[in-house]
Amino acid sequence: MFFTFLKFELKSWLRAPMPWIFLFIFALLTFFATVSNQIQIGGSFGNIWKNAPYVTQNWYGVFSILSLLLITAFFNTAAIRDFENNTAQIVFASPVQKAGYFFGHFTGALLICLVPMLGISLGMWIGVGVNYFTHWIDLERFGPFEIQSHINSYLVLVIPNMIFAGCILFTVAALTRSTMYSFISAMVLLVGYIVAGNLMRDIENESISALLDPFGFRPLELITKYWTVDDKNHLSVSITHPMMLTNRLLWMTIGLVVLFIGYWRFSFAERAKKVSQKRARVAIEEPYGLKQLGETPVVKPATGWSITLAQFRSQLKANFFGVIKSTPFILLTFIGLMNTIPNMQFATEGYGTHNLPVTYTMVDIIRGAFYMFLVAIAAYFTGALVWKERNAKVNEIYDAMPTRNWTDFLSKFLTIVGVVAILMSVCIVAAVVAQTLNGYTRYDLGVYVRELLVLDLLGFAFITVLFLLVHTLAPNMYLGFFICIVVMIVNSFIWGALRIETNMVQFGATPGYTVSDLYGYQPYAKGLFWFNTYWGLFSAILAVAAVCFWPRGKESGWAKRFKIAGLEWRSYRWAGYSAMALWALSGAWVFYNTLVLNPFKNSKQVEKLTVRYEKDYKRFEGKQQPRIYDVKYDIQIFPENRSIDTKGQLWVRNPHAKAIDTLLVQVPQRVKFTLEDKRLKLLKDDKDVYLRIYRLQPALQPGDSMRLDFSSVYRNKGFENELTVQQVMQNGTFFNNFDIAPRLGYQPDGEMTDKNRRKKFKLPEKTRAPKLNRLDTLARMNSYLGNDADWVNVETVISTSADQLAIAPGSLQKEWTENGRRYFQYKLDHFSFNFYSFMSARYEVARKKWNGIDLEVYYHKDHADNVDRMLKSMQKSLEYYTTNFGPYFHKQCRIIEFPRYADFAQAFPGTMPYSEGIGFIEDFRADKDDIDMVFYVVAHEMGHQWWAHQECGAYMQGGEMTVETFAQYSALMVMEKEYGRDIMRKFLSYEADRYLRGRGNERLQEMPLGRCENQGYIHYNKGSLVMYYLKEMIGEDQVNQGLRDFLNKFRYAKAPFPVTNDVVDEFYKQTPDSLKYIIKDLFWDITLFENRTTEATVKELGKDRYKISIKVESRKLKGDALGKEKEAKVADWIEIGAFAKPEKGKKYGKTLYRQRVFINKKDNTFTFEVQGKPEKAGIDPFSLLVDRNPEDNMRDVK
Repeated sequence: MFFTFLKFELKSWLRAPMPWIFLFIFALLTFFATVSNQIQIGGSFGNIWKNAPYVTQNWYGVFSILSLLLITAFFNTAAIRDFENNTAQIVFASPVQKAGYFFGHFTGALLICLVPMLGISLGMWIGVGVNYFTHWIDLERFGPFEIQSHINSYLVLVIPNMIFAGCILFTVAALTRSTMYSFISAMVLLVGYIVAGNLMRDIENESISALLDPFGFRPLELITKYWTVDDKNHLSVSITHPMMLTNRLLWMTIGLVVLFIGYWRFSFAERAKKVSQKRARVAIEEPYGLKQLGETPVVKPATGWSITLAQFRSQLKANFFGVIKSTPFILLTFIGLMNTIPNMQFATEGYGTHNLPVTYTMVDIIRGAFYMFLVAIAAYFTGALVWKERNAKVNEIYDAMPTRNWTDFLSKFLTIVGVVAILMSVCIVAAVVAQTLNGYTRYDLGVYVRELLVLDLLGFAFITVLFLLVHTLAPNMYLGFFICIVVMIVNSFIWGALRIETNMVQFGATPGYTVSDLYGYQPYAKGLFWFNTYWGLFSAILAVAAVCFWPRGKESGWAKRFKIAGLEWRSYRWAGYSAMALWALSGAWVFYNTLVLNPFKNSKQVEKLTVRYEKDYKRFEGKQQPRIYDVKYDIQIFPENRSIDTKGQLWVRNPHAKAIDTLLVQVPQRVKFTLEDKRLKLLKDDKDVYLRIYRLQPALQPGDSMRLDFSSVYRNKGFENELTVQQVMQNGTFFNNFDIAPRLGYQPDGEMTDKNRRKKFKLPEKTRAPKLNRLDTLARMNSYLGNDADWVNVETVISTSADQLAIAPGSLQKEWTENGRRYFQYKLDHFSFNFYSFMSARYEVARKKWNGIDLEVYYHKDHADNVDRMLKSMQKSLEYYTTNFGPYFHKQCRIIEFPRYADFAQAFPGTMPYSEGIGFIEDFRADKDDIDMVFYVVAHEMGHQWWAHQECGAYMQGGEMTVETFAQYSALMVMEKEYGRDIMRKFLSYEADRYLRGRGNERLQEMPLGRCENQGYIHYNKGSLVMYYLKEMIGEDQVNQGLRDFLNKFRYAKAPFPVTNDVVDEFYKQTPDSLKYIIKDLFWDITLFENRTTEATVKELGKDRYKISIKVESRKLKGDALGKEKEAKVADWIEIGAFAKPEKGKKYGKTLYRQRVFINKKDNTFTFEVQGKPEKAGIDPFSLLVDRNPEDNMRDVK
């Protein structure tokens, strides 16, 4: 009997088009992902092959989650096919075995679910084969065919996921015999995946996250998170991996238990329908549901607007309460809130920190956690409402009623929009409650209303109209659902692939925006208003079309429907003509503003211009140009209309041995720019790449100087497709000198960097920085901060509106008011690099003095929470840095808040802009063990006042190490003095995690720290690990002495600029002979360790003394540029140690023993005594070495 139903199920599906359609769709998607750079699924970039085993498994992981709704349809149909076809009573009346029927249908659906997934491998294989002949993608992007990765993908992901999800979905469908409950179950499974993903944000919860993910994608991510490029190109995760095996067995077991419970509960009997006592009593008294009739009443039909409105109110009431009282709605809402509310309470940020629950963060959480449920509710109930009467088989009666099409349409439209609005309001209440429970009372209800109940609700309204139109035209409800999903997916992705980037084409698209406490919505308001108007009117046209095609009667042929729609059009033509006319007018206005007044280049055009810039002007790269040494600015900021007028003077000098007769000027973008000097003759003005070439007549002789007068004017005009100049705001202006002043010479940072795109355009291979060579003094003539200036003096007069403060580089010399505007005069206290900023906003100012230096924080009035912490960090940094590295040459240190359109902090001479969206909202009220990222970031930026603004590395490999790595180290030392070693252990664990993850995402080549090439995961994250380890090995004083000696040699030095050899030599001098090997390991090699403790035993000696014996393994590895590693001989000094049990509320226990030992073989045994009862013992107890699995360094003693 089992095989009979299995065979029936397989035959039914194999004859049906759906499995083959989705097999084709999956194959098509993976085919284009294989042969195109525009479609990316699963991490195929840089040096990772397009068909790498890692990519294959990622594709299977992504598609196994995306296919959840697909497999729901398979299992749901298999479970309720007989009930849907009204053949259940016939089948159940025959001698059918329950087990054969139940498990036969289940197994058939399970096997069919495996068919579409084959499209993933099929599409990849076809893509590789086609590309071999077409060369659409460079053949170097492909590796050998690895059949094992495809087999592993099925064994690890596809089969376990189909078993687990299939058991749940089939059971729910079989017991409820409801399609809706099956899809709700799928949503529950999706929530489980999302919850597991939320836990994975913090490295301390990764193991729990990997266990809780029912689809196996999180354990796959965790297993591969430290894989290098070489690993990803050759390895795949097998089912035998302990973590993966545990997860897969756990969830398949849960699924099978649910399936057998479902089998036990399943019955061939029809489900009994609950009937209220009142209805039952009426049925008994009136068996036919009819009352005795007297005389036939006289029917007097009433017409007019009052009756139409009454009908509309009745329809709206019936539809609205029918939705909100339905079980599917209640379940979806409950599941959505259960996914959203915990995120509001427990969301974490980078490095395990927490932010204050500010309103815009709560809005983002609602969007990320609840909106997929809103989309599901809108999509499902749109179809359910349109098909309600037809599904209930009462459509002929309903259609005969004297109602207007528009009342039916509008009642259903307002029902969906009203339901969405109510749910958004519920989320707002939940968010406010969460804020209150967290002790945060700056609710900013206006942001909630504008974001959710205006802007987002409009978007849902547009989508609802589109869904209603689709279901109006669709021949059946399920095809309507499918078309809605396809339309949403295509609308989201097709325009980007086609490089069509105007918001006038993508349905419902509006300009991106970032709400800020500083400027609110002001810069984006016009664009949002007009684009929403444009799409609202287009939706009105769709609504008229839906009303005209509204299904009434039994006519289903398209010819008849168009004929009826034509008749209906007569009633609604004025509404339709009005909507079309207004839409055309609004479209013309939007077109004029976004494509005529503010034209923009799409990404393809920008890419072509980038290529042309290099091809046409690369020949000028080595051409000698003057150097800027003095700059004066007169800047007028007009915040109210987002405009800037700048006049400036550049003093330039010819430092070369030959005269300069040609001047290349890189013009700032998006400004009207003029450059004046009687000696300049314009030879070429390439406006597309913002480059001008002038002839100098007479030529600028060696050692001579000249003054260049320039002006730049930025005017905000109308509104844009996307706001391009975010630097100028009504409150919170922040721009740097490159936004308003020219740069001299060819700029290599304007070249294309992606190596695969360069090959496509036949550009030569590009290195990120010139090769490290301390003898190449020509290459060392430029610092990596710029090639047209060294150290410059800067003076500025800057004006702004009367209610704002304006800040420029240097000390404030003078302040005055004139013509209702505020003026400020600034001057740099010491020459600095030609890289600085200008800012203006309505600021509060907190001030403090330290040794005659003004410490200032400029902040928004509602963002005072962490201002004292910032002032404290500035002072502690000055104390440490002046003591250990040398004097500070400015008279002020300023932290200045800028709007949250970007999340970073940046160091300019004496001035450090800091985003509203990070440090100003970090929450320190709860967990005392949180890393103080505000303190750390300020200390890092303060470090740049020495490492960048007193010395800067040459534009050569390793340049970032002399700036960013030393700022990292400086901040680590200040933080360790303030918070202690335990916080450092926690912080460095995150740094190690980011470095090891970064290796697998390398697009070109991983370089050693001393040769890094603007690789953040190296010069930031690895830099922290290296410098802290160096400090632990040779001593803090010795490291600081080496840095101080290096800085003394190159402080404010002119070219040639320093290279990493210079500072590494200083470290080498400070390192004892026995440890000099670590200099090569740390700076010139890629070195990793695999240390682990295999056994740890303890013996009590009495008087609270214990004898500990540990067995450890140690391996040393050296990696190449792609992450391929070879074992090196271990001959290293490595620490061993033991810890006591942590005190309550602490993560780390007291250090009982810490000793450095020399290890020169893999297996070692050590014995030592401690005072106090130990809990853990092992090797490298503080995880100072780069180790992919530091958790096994220590073991519980037994």
